[in-house]
Amino acid sequence: MALLSCPEGFDGIYSAPFGALGIVARHDVLYRVEFLQEGDYSPPASRIASAVFFELDAYFSNSSHVFSVPMSASGTFFQRRVWELMRQIPAGCVRTYGDVATELTSGPRAVGGACGSNPISILIPCHRIVSKTGLGGFNHTRAGVYMTVKKWLLDHEGVKI
Repeated sequence: MALLSCPEGFDGIYSAPFGALGIVARHDVLYRVEFLQEGDYSPPASRIASAVFFELDAYFSNSSHVFSVPMSASGTFFQRRVWELMRQIPAGCVRTYGDVATELTSGPRAVGGACGSNPISILIPCHRIVSKTGLGGFNHTRAGVYMTVKKWLLDHEGVKI
């Protein structure tokens, strides 16, 4: 299979039900998934990007799909602890920022900051962390398009908040 080059420095632009996702992967490891305000589909330009597209297709077809593609999220020690904990939350379940903070002996705002800095959204499911009174935030915002995406992802998994 011939892989095509992808524009904008991405290894592929995936068409998700709520918009476009820019995939950044190197050396058979996924490093970043970016929400794009605009972006036309661009086929995967590497084997790992193909695997990410396949797994995203599986997730959007079946929300209980467990991602297994190799990933490397660059962040602080604390952020990586939060992200690893997020990966353990099953589809259709949520935890609060406070619950996660208690488990990690931290504060809810620090957990929220780590969630907002997650470079591999969806595959590292930061959308499954919510506030005790509602959705909380998503991608360092508390309103707008990112919150619409968070709500869509939770709805897709059968979570109603």
